[in-house]
Amino acid sequence: MLTMTNPARTRIQQRGIPEVVVENLLDFGRETYDHHGSRVVYF
Repeated sequence: MLTMTNPARTRIQQRGIPEVVVENLLDFGRETYDHHGSRVVYF
């Protein structure tokens, strides 16, 4: 099970994204930074 904020969990649920997809994204996706303090993860 992933550890994430309640707003993040709510947003993922609203968008219908399965938790396994988020896990795979974090495990196998590529990561960049947006130079504003956030990271962007994508397949």
